[in-house]
Amino acid sequence: LTAMLYLALWRRDRERGMGWFALSTMLLSLWTATTRLHLPIDQHLTQPAWFYVLALSWAFLAVGLVDYLGVPVALRPRALIGTLLPVVVYAALLAPIALADARLPRVWFSLTGSAVFGGLGALAWWAGRHEPRAGHRYVAVSLWGIPALALAMAVAKVDPVALRFWSVFPILVLALTLLTVSLLRRRHALEAEVVRRGAAEAGLTALNASLEQMVEQ
Repeated sequence: LTAMLYLALWRRDRERGMGWFALSTMLLSLWTATTRLHLPIDQHLTQPAWFYVLALSWAFLAVGLVDYLGVPVALRPRALIGTLLPVVVYAALLAPIALADARLPRVWFSLTGSAVFGGLGALAWWAGRHEPRAGHRYVAVSLWGIPALALAMAVAKVDPVALRFWSVFPILVLALTLLTVSLLRRRHALEAEVVRRGAAEAGLTALNASLEQMVEQ
């Protein structure tokens, strides 16, 4: 449902980043719906093909966030490299499992996935300094909710397998926060446009009045 809302915003208004968010959320929905096909057996990760779907959804989220935040063109390559690097590391860790049936501790993947969202949160926090009223820092806090959950589970010595299920909640918070902040940003932009047009109309009215006065003189 959230993916459909993102897609509707992108199709109707061409809202920045919404198309990428729709793709990311669709893949996350696919990941959640097919959980029985890649259920964990122990603390070592298996079924790497499905985890590539998860990594691809994170990559779409990173690209969409860079676009959504309006990162300047000069800084965009660095922002993309910084946000996509943990995703590439995650995918690289999956390769030995896919190619050689290696057994790698699941906690490595939890830490790498947390780094993905930690980096995205840092980027959103940075963007909040340059666009204070856009609500980017709310997005940053919601992004940081996922590594915070992973850390809390590690401190509580909860089985890292459970992270895949508990992380659904902060991801839903993130999806709804992005949607809400996007609508609020559009509302602020429309309000600014109304003020600008009102000022322009007042200027034209004053100019017409002065012209009429000149004609009378």
